[in-house]
Amino acid sequence: MIPNVFISSTVEDLHYLREGMREAVGELAYRPVMSDYGEVGYLNPETAAQSCYRSIKQCQIAVIIIGCRYGEPSAEGGVSVTHKEFRTARDEGIPLIAFVEKEVMSFKKVHHANKNENGIKNFPRMDNPSLTFALLDEITASPSYNGLIPFTNVAEAKALLKKQIADLVGQSLTQIFSPMRAEIKDVLAEIKTLRQEFVDHQKNDPRFLQTVRFIIDENRAKGFRYLIEHTIGPIDKAVSILFEAKTFDEFLERAHCKLIVKEDLRLAAEANRAPTEIFGAMSFGVPSPDDPTGTARADFVIRKNQTVEMNPAAHSHFDWTYHALKMEIGNE
Repeated sequence: MIPNVFISSTVEDLHYLREGMREAVGELAYRPVMSDYGEVGYLNPETAAQSCYRSIKQCQIAVIIIGCRYGEPSAEGGVSVTHKEFRTARDEGIPLIAFVEKEVMSFKKVHHANKNENGIKNFPRMDNPSLTFALLDEITASPSYNGLIPFTNVAEAKALLKKQIADLVGQSLTQIFSPMRAEIKDVLAEIKTLRQEFVDHQKNDPRFLQTVRFIIDENRAKGFRYLIEHTIGPIDKAVSILFEAKTFDEFLERAHCKLIVKEDLRLAAEANRAPTEIFGAMSFGVPSPDDPTGTARADFVIRKNQTVEMNPAAHSHFDWTYHALKMEIGNE
């Protein structure tokens, strides 16, 4: 998805800068959203200002430009449209990039330095200094995206905007990929541990790796790995039990599981009857035990109390799979 970038400011006095910012956003192949370019839909019964606030919520980045002119405070709330647009972006958690004319930043320092002495109330070209400075203070007091970026001309503002968006994209990518790197490290560590277990077991019994390969091969042992992981846990733990048990039924018994073969077992019915008791379930097609040319549905359910219920097709499938494995490793 191509990000929408909302550009907020007073229009008449900053028209020259708005065009430059629009160009910068377009050069990044993002979509600028600006009221003076017809990119804000004005739908009744909304006011023009309300339409802008709604449009901000549909954007991924908000850019606010603050110059000498504050704008007309609204009757509702007593703040300008630009001020309210900032609040909308802040409340929606939309990343905000705030640009301020350097002259205004200088005036702000003078204003705050003389605040306790009733301060200087009038500044050149500023229509409402107190509300402008209040807006700047509100931005810096925000819990996030609270930086103020001073600028002197269009070229500088364009370059700074591109850098800020690049930094924002970089942070977003880091947030996405850092957890993935951590997960990959965990997986690699697990593989390393499992590999070491393979090596250790192979030293004592060369059948270990052969057995693991058989279990994880879904073509030869369909559903067997799932059954093991939801009853016994780690595959290496199951292998040691498998070496000792002669039959599939004995294998489950040694794993402290109770096996129940039910002629009329249906997964959907079991899930509806007692969904909170089910720890795992599986259904898949297998050759029919009664008709060599046909197929049957193998269903089994693993309950939280270590009871394994399966229909005859599933039991026959696992019995045959277990026998094939024992034959392969020479442990029959």
